[in-house]
Amino acid sequence: MTSTGSFASFDEFYRSQNRRLFHYFRRRVGREDAPDLVQQAFTGMLRCGAFERVENPEAYLFRSARNLVINQACGSACKKDPVSGVIGV
Repeated sequence: MTSTGSFASFDEFYRSQNRRLFHYFRRRVGREDAPDLVQQAFTGMLRCGAFERVENPEAYLFRSARNLVINQACGSACKKDPVSGVIGV
């Protein structure tokens, strides 16, 4: 199935969703990590070809974003010292 919703190109999709995605990440992980996660979300979508294959690329992008937030939270929790509870020990 080749459907990209109402977006004619990935470039148009990127321009229309970039700011919204940045604010999504900024609210969840902070301003410092948001730009990197935005790049990861768009890059991942482009690499796997999802933009051309999915009916709703916006929904796919934000589901991927949600998964990136979860992965980052799991990564932070894994770096927590089990004895002291201090992150980054």
